Formats: sequence, C-alpha cells, structure tokens
Amino acid sequence: MRKIKNIFNKKEKLECDIKQAILDNNLTMLKYYLNNSAVNINKTDQNYFSLLDFACLNRRVAVMKFLISYNARLGVLLFQIESEVKFLTVINDLKDAEYDFNNVDKLGFTPIYYAHIMNFKKAYSKLVSYNAKQVDFDKPEDNEVTRFTKERVKILVGTS
Repeated sequence: MRKIKNIFNKKEKLECDIKQAILDNNLTMLKYYLNNSAVNINKTDQNYFSLLDFACLNRRVAVMKFLISYNARLGVLLFQIESEVKFLTVINDLKDAEYDFNNVDKLGFTPIYYAHIMNFKKAYSKLVSYNAKQVDFDKPEDNEVTRFTKERVKILVGTS
C-alpha cells in the first residue's frame, strides 16, 4: 500500500497547527509553537492577515491578549472591514484584550485613522474613549497621509 503524500510543507503545516490552536483557544500549544519554532508572530498569510487578525476574526479574546503580550500587531484586518458594526465588535474585543490603540498595523496606520477615513463616527468616538490618539487633519503631514492613503494601501495590499 502506498503512503499518502503530505500536501503541506512543514511551514504550511505549522501555520495550520497554529491557527488550529487559536481556534481551540489552546494557549499552551500556542505558547509552545511561538517559543519552540521559528515563527514570526507578525508574519502575514497570503491574505495579509496576521495571527492577531485571525484571532480577532474568530473572536478569541484570550488568544488576542496572549498574542498582544508577545507584541503581535494587526495585519490589514481593519482596512478590510466595511461595516461599522463589525469594526466596533473588533475594537471592543481588542479593548478586552488590552490592545494599545496607538499601535500601527502592517500598513502603518492606527485604528482611529481607519475609523476616520471610513467615516465610522461611533467607532471613532469609542476609540477616543479608549485613549486612542486623535489624528489632527489640519496638520500638513496628516493631510498628506490622508491624500495618499488609498494609493499607498493599493500598493501595499495589491488591490486595484
């Protein structure tokens, strides 16, 4: 009888195992993988999602808190959320996980910036209440960021 060939290489299998540990809320296995393998906690997958993005999408607050303790940062999750309700859910979960809302994501932006450019007024107010530093769009450097955001994001994410 022939052996079934493993379709995953070692890195793909490790990525699947880590994501399964996240889904299972298995902090022991997650800690093992992060401490005993060459895993870059902020590396993104083919969809530009980081491990923290994956935990956020699946609402695993304990895992999010654990990943944040390892200095995990967001990938492109907040940029891809189109609903203010979903955005609020994610930032509330991040707050429960003790996330610092002044940290930048993979694209170099803070959550309050996304709330502003997407015109999510409730989310913006909520982030201000969570001590997120407000962007002053009257400053020339902040205006420049606003003007070039869409082009920069298209280049970084590869969208048209």
